[in-house]
Amino acid sequence: MSDSTSSFTHVQAPTHLPYEIWAHVASFLSSDVLDVNFSFNRAFFHCAMDARYRSTRFGEFPNPQAFLAFKRLKDPSLSSRVRDFTYRHETLPMWMNSSCAKYKTEAPKGRLWRIRTLSTLSTSGQRIGISEHELIQIISGMKNLTNLTLESHCPTPFLYAIWPTFKASLQSLVLNMLEIPDWFIPSGAIPHLRSLTVHCSCSCTKGASSNTIHTSLGPYLNAHRDTLQSITLSVHAQCNLDISLLFKTLSSFTELTTLSITQPSLTPSSTTVNGVSSDMAKSLRAFITARAPNLESLSINLYNTLLSSFLSLPPPTTTLQPGFKSLQVQVSSNEGHGPPVPSTVASLFPPLCLYLRWHIPTLTRLDLGNVTLSFAQVKVLLQLFQSTTESKPPTHTEEREVGFVTHTPLRSLHLAVVELEPELFVYASTMLPHLQTLGIAYVTLKPNLSYPRPQENNNGLVGLFRLPTFEFTRAMQAQCYFNHWELEHLHIRPLRHWPWSSCKETIADVFPRVKTFNGASRAEYLSSANMSNI
Repeated sequence: MSDSTSSFTHVQAPTHLPYEIWAHVASFLSSDVLDVNFSFNRAFFHCAMDARYRSTRFGEFPNPQAFLAFKRLKDPSLSSRVRDFTYRHETLPMWMNSSCAKYKTEAPKGRLWRIRTLSTLSTSGQRIGISEHELIQIISGMKNLTNLTLESHCPTPFLYAIWPTFKASLQSLVLNMLEIPDWFIPSGAIPHLRSLTVHCSCSCTKGASSNTIHTSLGPYLNAHRDTLQSITLSVHAQCNLDISLLFKTLSSFTELTTLSITQPSLTPSSTTVNGVSSDMAKSLRAFITARAPNLESLSINLYNTLLSSFLSLPPPTTTLQPGFKSLQVQVSSNEGHGPPVPSTVASLFPPLCLYLRWHIPTLTRLDLGNVTLSFAQVKVLLQLFQSTTESKPPTHTEEREVGFVTHTPLRSLHLAVVELEPELFVYASTMLPHLQTLGIAYVTLKPNLSYPRPQENNNGLVGLFRLPTFEFTRAMQAQCYFNHWELEHLHIRPLRHWPWSSCKETIADVFPRVKTFNGASRAEYLSSANMSNI
């Protein structure tokens, strides 16, 4: 026993393995486990340090812990490990070296306990704050940065001071701005930029300010047309910001595979909204059709008039539109307040179906977001995906003929319905037998029957009361059993009112092949008391 124990204690871990192998092993461990075992060997130490300093943020309200954590990055061996960095320039004055009295006057309500901590540190003789020179020194050490997020506007001199540091390594850039900044210039191109995200909340009152979206952002996008694979543009404008000017100036993006456009509101006069929307729709459609030949994923969240114009445009006469693998469609009212009303959905549904017909042969994921459909509309939608035999696609003016698609590749479907009823699952399993992920958001459950309210204890409670969950459970148990369906992931959530009793057991019983319910395993789903997900 002693010999075997002694021989076991002398067994050493192989130290000759390459760092990449140890990094792969460490990728299966949590950061807590890595911190405990960082002294296992040199490779684990570096993996633990990479995980600890991988992501950092400069922009929270200053406190002693944040000061100390960020100042550690003055060591180049630590700052070079940063891969994700978020910077908010507005908070720089609060982080700079100044007296505690200034912090007290500038601190928002609810932050006094942090001010007291700062005062304690200052009386102990420890230096508080960070200068702009120190900040530039720290950021200049992030030579391996791959993801950068800039929140609010950054002054051009400061940005140019730090830009050369990570220009060669940066792959993803996220800009959360009030307005499109003026430092977008082609000479500042990033050679390996793969993803660009711009969130703009323009509230300008001058018409000329809206031109920055194509005079600044357009040339910058064109400078990265050979490398960009993903573009996300979110414009929440309170002015007449015409994104059609941007797409008219863009060149051909041969590497672009993912495009996300969000403009949920527009505030010009009612007499010009149709004309502006038509121009936007034509320029966006022309870019997608002619200058993004390899586009695979499209996500659009547009106000009603713009989305209707976009979907109603006829397909090109010379070349077909690219076949998307993923399509997400959301719509809001023209004012951008809340989900669309039923009349809006009714007017959008025919052009939506017409647009979907051209992408069904390649579509693997469809998400209709907040487009709340009736069961009759869901049936029409699912009929577009039914298996048929004819291979000739219909023209834009022809009605859909039986036989358009041989086998639909659709594997993920997300819908919003007015009433969730068992027949919907039955019809979906028939039309899409190979579907793997189904997400349904609903307003009410059906059947929703009324029963006489019993009078108890002479309290005068008479009339009718509803048991929608009980009736829905009874109908599911009587009509449904989906042992044949290949569905693996099911998401069901209410949009307005939670069910007052759970029917999780019934859902789990009628879907025996489903592996996850609302993102949880079967056992976790059944044991949870969260009523927001049935």
